[in-house]
Amino acid sequence: MNSVLRRFQLVPLLLLLAACAGSPEPGDTEPSAQTRLVAENRSSFDMDIYSIKPGQPATRLGLAPAGESTNFSLPPTLLAGGAVTRFEARPIRGGDSVLSEPFSIRRGDDLTWSIPPQ
Repeated sequence: MNSVLRRFQLVPLLLLLAACAGSPEPGDTEPSAQTRLVAENRSSFDMDIYSIKPGQPATRLGLAPAGESTNFSLPPTLLAGGAVTRFEARPIRGGDSVLSEPFSIRRGDDLTWSIPPQ
């Protein structure tokens, strides 16, 4: 009688373990789409690139060397809220800062911004 009772106590435990060990949904394993900016720096100055979203402090994305195109991965925080984003290029030495036109950004977008010569 004791062995039958123990078997019935184990059944709910085994069912619970089997339910927890299930495989994830197919959509759970796909990587998230990366959002990128290509900054084409046609200036003769190395530039620090920032993202500027209304009501938030500027976020530094990285350095765009003079005369080169540089790829930046945009952080997911830029996509929150759906507001437009602008980019700013600040020269390391001398020159003037350059502000981009407004961009409406969605997850997975590939953006290109050309910084004019100075």
